[in-house]
Amino acid sequence: MADRKITELPALTSSNQEDLVYVVDDPSGTPVSKKISLYNLFGSVPANTCITGTLTASGNTTLSGAKTVVSQGQITLSTTTSVGSNNATTVLGRADGQGTIFWDENYLYVATSNTQVKRVALSVF
Repeated sequence: MADRKITELPALTSSNQEDLVYVVDDPSGTPVSKKISLYNLFGSVPANTCITGTLTASGNTTLSGAKTVVSQGQITLSTTTSVGSNNATTVLGRADGQGTIFWDENYLYVATSNTQVKRVALSVF
């Protein structure tokens, strides 16, 4: 195996937390070959990871969580949330609420900043 290039190795189509990944530590300085388990590589990534840049997905992509599902061009917010004030942090419980979308029986709400929520009335059509 030591005489094979990484690109010549068979592909792995599924993994578990004990699997190892090849890493070149400090590639622009003094490169050293090392290994890391998938658990150690991804184990410290928070479960509620937020993407602040652009996320591009194609095909039949599904992103899901406890309250939100994005699938095939539709966004489903499965839990209603009412707003008691015009302060996004009151509802969201955090200071970085800008861009959050939520709803109740009468309104669709959008946090347009970290401290302001705007709403639009819902009606039957």
